Amino acid sequence: MVVVEQKLEQRLKQLRVHVDMPDGDTVLLRNVPANDRFFNKPRTNVLIKRPREGMPYLICVDEDLDYTGMDSALARAFVAGHKQQGWRVLSVGNDARADIQQLIEEALGVVGFDGRDPELKQPTDTGDRPAARGKLLAAFGVEVPSAADLEPTIGREERVDEVVSSLLQWQIRLPLIVAESGVGKTNLVHAVTRRLKPCRPVWKVMSVDLGAVMSGTLFDSERESLLIALLKDVNDEPETVVVLEHLEMALIDVPRGHLLLGRALDAGSRLIGTTLPAFLPRFEIEPLIRRLQVIELSEMSQSETGEVLLALRDRIAEHHQIAIDETMLASAIETALPLAGHFPAKALSLLDTAGARAVLAGETDLSLFDLCSAAARFREVDS
Repeated sequence: MVVVEQKLEQRLKQLRVHVDMPDGDTVLLRNVPANDRFFNKPRTNVLIKRPREGMPYLICVDEDLDYTGMDSALARAFVAGHKQQGWRVLSVGNDARADIQQLIEEALGVVGFDGRDPELKQPTDTGDRPAARGKLLAAFGVEVPSAADLEPTIGREERVDEVVSSLLQWQIRLPLIVAESGVGKTNLVHAVTRRLKPCRPVWKVMSVDLGAVMSGTLFDSERESLLIALLKDVNDEPETVVVLEHLEMALIDVPRGHLLLGRALDAGSRLIGTTLPAFLPRFEIEPLIRRLQVIELSEMSQSETGEVLLALRDRIAEHHQIAIDETMLASAIETALPLAGHFPAKALSLLDTAGARAVLAGETDLSLFDLCSAAARFREVDS
């Protein structure tokens, strides 16, 4: 928990400034007196925030606070500082290693607290921060296994080769896997990992959920800062292929996201993206679109779904310790047809749920009744 130095805390209380510190990365100062010789209103709120530990802090003030003085650095900061969520973001890139007490003093100095002339310190170059190096990729990256006994990939060999070819090219392209949820984006990534192994034995594949990385951010500046740091981590690992799940998060409320991705590819980063078809138009922007290899996955047919169920039948049966007749696979597909979702995911989920219900009922064989009972539960959830 952040602690304000006692002398400063007493002075803030005297001036009726309320200090709120919900976590170690956020300090909110409410009702801070601003130097009325330089600002258009006598008080403002001040926010000090950073997206993640080891990342630079942001300093923000009320969006309607205007600077009327002559300091060129402050004037530029107030004019250029974008407004969002009721705040004006003034400073991005302050040293992540700075003491929080120092940052509070710096933020108060921006508004001329206690009669001082306002001052905005220039951001420190943090390009070689050892504390932040590799931090995001290590925190959010999960290695994708390449074992051959994982869930099989049915009928997607051509798509797998497209992804691998894009990664192996001298001018690296970013394969973007586009498909609805449940169609098989993750399964395709597993197949790509297996296909890469003979070609580049030393490479590894890491998966990062951009939704998790960006969670909790308020400002475009935070999101952009996180994306910059993550892409730098990727560039520092030349033998790592990074799958950015929900790649649209690199473009939503990140004005320079398409440029940052393009630069990362130019620098040699090997990336794979996944997204939903609804977000595809967001990627149709230069210079990113010419560096993409769009790979669209359609929903599996019933026959292809049958092959997937057949390949996984023994594992599901062994897990539940019940027998699953092959006729039950066809029934699972037919029963899953009207359910929400897409093949093969909804058929697999139905078969798995039916197996669990059979175990609870003390059965040794999966029955049509188990499938229908599971489907009824699915409909109840979906409605």
